[in-house]
Amino acid sequence: MSTDCNATVSADTFQKESDFPKEVKDALRAIRKACEVTRKVQSQMIQTNKSDEVTQTKVDKSPVTIADYAAQAIILKELRESFPEDVFLAEESSNGLQEDLETGDILASKIQELTGTETKAALFDAIDIGKSYYLHRSNQNDPNRTPDRFWCLDPIDGTKGFLRKGQYCIALALLERGSPTIGILACPNLMVGNLKDNNKHGEDSLGCIFVACKGKGCYEIGLDEALSHFHRLGYRNDSMLYEDPVKARFCVAVEQGFNDPDGTTIAIGKVLHGGLDSEGEILHCTRMDSQVKYGVIARGDAEFYVRLPKNHKDNIWDVAAGVLCLEEVGGKVTDTTGNPLDFSCGGKLPTVGILGARTEKLHESLLQGYTTAIQSIRLQDE
Repeated sequence: MSTDCNATVSADTFQKESDFPKEVKDALRAIRKACEVTRKVQSQMIQTNKSDEVTQTKVDKSPVTIADYAAQAIILKELRESFPEDVFLAEESSNGLQEDLETGDILASKIQELTGTETKAALFDAIDIGKSYYLHRSNQNDPNRTPDRFWCLDPIDGTKGFLRKGQYCIALALLERGSPTIGILACPNLMVGNLKDNNKHGEDSLGCIFVACKGKGCYEIGLDEALSHFHRLGYRNDSMLYEDPVKARFCVAVEQGFNDPDGTTIAIGKVLHGGLDSEGEILHCTRMDSQVKYGVIARGDAEFYVRLPKNHKDNIWDVAAGVLCLEEVGGKVTDTTGNPLDFSCGGKLPTVGILGARTEKLHESLLQGYTTAIQSIRLQDE
């Protein structure tokens, strides 16, 4: 089965949420349910100030919360019911709960309550739908072949942001023949509109979703269906964009240690802006966690995205949905050599580092800035 977004409506774009293809509508229904849970867990953490009671530390030292597990179980269970022949790849595994003899059972009981799952076995099954990608590959004549169609999910992208009560998102993508065809970023703590207007709309407009469909554009809708907000991005408010790289705004990660341990992003900012601020920060820069950054750039709140972890190849669930959102507004996302990202090589990208920009022209400037910054850093190290 293939997603034919172009067959959904006769017009060039979607006019309302009900025009979206079945894949998007079913995904949105599941994602909105999951967001209710993530909001509830985050609200309880704020009230009790006890994040340790809902969190584990994984083998790679990264945190995972009951909200991660619950969101994954909710979304994958619903999508499997809608598309039983599809394959799924997701970040979390029930192993973390089943093998944690100290707190796993307690956390699993909390997740059961959040998801309304009758038994722990049913909960673990729902979470582990995200392993079907690997089972599918192992059953093929060529185990290295990527499925022609599969979903990838990060149930909470930006768990550290979630824990610090900041930005995070649920990131879901459908990939077909090695390319993202649907990308959804649900951002419960990001207001609709733009960053400048975040105080204008009030609490009722807190929470937005970016929906991209290949060849049909990227749209911003309200997380709450009652907030009848439906806006195609990239075709209005382009006057907000800064085409001059000297003024173009970066939207990059909060934590530099993992995402840019060598300080290359700041060096790029220095090259493009002609200097840094008094504290050594990029002159025009917003920092936030998760793939929310792609949505912020897609709607015109920033122009540059840079992710430069050291010796770390990104999991595709950390990238696919956001990349499609940015590309569908005319943006460009590549590796650090300027080549398109390759989603056909398995669960991870084959290359290290990502450069994204709101327009192709700005991407040229960003790539040039990266090359100059790398040369400068190498000279300093000699």
